Amino acid sequence: MKKILLVFICLLFLVGCDKKGCNNETVEFDHSGILTYYLDENPTDKLKELKLKVTNKGKETFYLLNDESIKISGFNFDKIGEYKALVTFNNNTYSFKYKVEIRKWDEKSSTSWYSNDKDTLYISTATELAGLAKLVNDGNDFSGKVIKLKYDIDLNNLSWIPIGTSGVGNYSEFNKYFSGTFDGDGHTIYNLYTKAEHKNVGEHLDSETSYYHFGLFGYVKNGSIKNVNIQNVDITNGMGNEFKRSFQGTGALVGYTNGEVLIENVKVLGKINIKGEYKVGGVVGSCGGSSITVKNTYVRGDDNSFIGGTDEEYKDTNNFGGLVGFTATSKTIIDNVLTDIDVDGYTCGGIIGNVTEGTFSLTNACVYGNVSNKEGSVVGGLVGGRFVNMKLSNCYVVGSVSSLNNTYSDILVSKYGDSSVNIDVENVYFNNTSFDNEKVHNSLNATSLSKEELDKKVPSNLK
Repeated sequence: MKKILLVFICLLFLVGCDKKGCNNETVEFDHSGILTYYLDENPTDKLKELKLKVTNKGKETFYLLNDESIKISGFNFDKIGEYKALVTFNNNTYSFKYKVEIRKWDEKSSTSWYSNDKDTLYISTATELAGLAKLVNDGNDFSGKVIKLKYDIDLNNLSWIPIGTSGVGNYSEFNKYFSGTFDGDGHTIYNLYTKAEHKNVGEHLDSETSYYHFGLFGYVKNGSIKNVNIQNVDITNGMGNEFKRSFQGTGALVGYTNGEVLIENVKVLGKINIKGEYKVGGVVGSCGGSSITVKNTYVRGDDNSFIGGTDEEYKDTNNFGGLVGFTATSKTIIDNVLTDIDVDGYTCGGIIGNVTEGTFSLTNACVYGNVSNKEGSVVGGLVGGRFVNMKLSNCYVVGSVSSLNNTYSDILVSKYGDSSVNIDVENVYFNNTSFDNEKVHNSLNATSLSKEELDKKVPSNLK
């Protein structure tokens, strides 16, 4: 009897009672299950589609959830996840569950968001981001314009066409590029993917799946990219070019930069696999022109993430970096950066693979991954080749450095290059338990510390 009474009381609570007592009124939502919405949808518009069904003495009355007599809270689509909305009606509160997801890319593109009359333009979906690629690749360089992301975007591991490319496999023309400002506004682009792998020289020219420059952006000239995250990257860009590749580049964010380019507040995260032949970096593949500045930028890979390529696969590989593959700019500035990913290849570095022209400064940098050259010895914990004067300050090599032999390998900068260049080292430290001193030099006299001492030395913003 007590159990029956308890169940009856619970039922009364569920249907709701007013101040005068219960009136056999039942209230329920006119839907079942968990509702699904997308980041780019408008909650106010969606309320017009939801109804509350009130049954009183057999009579059914429906109320839209945007009715003035109804109060609702917790119904917004700001972030992905599962949530509970609270609905107050006749002094009683009810709840329903809903989830918010990212609208996955379906390989379509839309340019309806574009207006030539506006200096700041907003992108909400992957379809619209693909529209940006279409506009740039048709010749609109967006110079003087700002592109802002409104929401996170999921590229769905479908083959991406880079923003700024002269065409599939084309290495002779460089007339399609992005010159505006791309501001991710802190949002994340998920699941960037491509696979272009060719064993024979010239095959890429006829391929429908390869791009001479590959990244989210293929080619950026006199532009800037900031405040954006890229999570989960799967890139294979082995072109089989041999020596027809001087400007080729592969990176998660940008394949090739030219002119004056700024990259700021960028994170590449999650499962990161970037495999290529030439000038391959975690963020940028290859840089030319007057300057490249990369600051406040991190690459953090999950277990088994890597950046690299081998001669066994592509015959002649070169220039791999945890952050940047190669730079030949008049000025290269890298500040406040971190890489935590394995890098393996000929001429490779934990931060940058090779610097061949201009001035180079690296400040406030930390390398946590394993940097190696299993097919040779052109490897450095920070930089893969020394062809220009360099300034290294406040740098930390926490991960390991290894090579096939000790001909060029160095805990900081590979000895491969020009032996006459000057490398100014200040406050640079390395983990003395993470390298084989018989195969890896310390020619720049970096300060040796134990792992525990180094952990204490690294500033909090580089952990």
